[in-house]
Amino acid sequence: MKNKYIVIDTWNGEGYTSENGTEIKTFQTKKEALKYAKDSRKGMVNMYADIKEPYTPYEIDDNIFGWGDEEIGDYGSYQVYELKPDDYAIEILVNVNEVFILSEQQYKERIKELNEEVFESMYKALTLDNFHAPTDLEEYLYLDDNINEPFYHGVNDYDYQFRIIK
Repeated sequence: MKNKYIVIDTWNGEGYTSENGTEIKTFQTKKEALKYAKDSRKGMVNMYADIKEPYTPYEIDDNIFGWGDEEIGDYGSYQVYELKPDDYAIEILVNVNEVFILSEQQYKERIKELNEEVFESMYKALTLDNFHAPTDLEEYLYLDDNINEPFYHGVNDYDYQFRIIK
């Protein structure tokens, strides 16, 4: 594996969409990855400083460099992880900016689990067990150009974004 470290972008808050993980970058060293994550967070904080109340930066452990605005509820992060040879995909829990790196087998299992949850919710809506739930697949699942990178909305109170590690 040429690049050993990955930086994953996450964000949530007002108006967020399936655009998590669009700035993913890989690096050969942890030092390069950490610098990129810290610089990217600084850029995000500075970008909004003139427009509205500035975001408050924060760090979790030595790999999550986040920003947020508690009043509005917007949060985001750049997260650094060391890649293993069998790492295949990224799962982002968008609502809470959590990241999981998955093997190909784990990725396939997660997609299957989420698809089953979606169809169970739709079935309950159609049989009036939960008549408030949507019955249209598009309400739960968004597929962009890459069908292997689905965005699931409102499944078990979370939104999930998947990205394939390239």
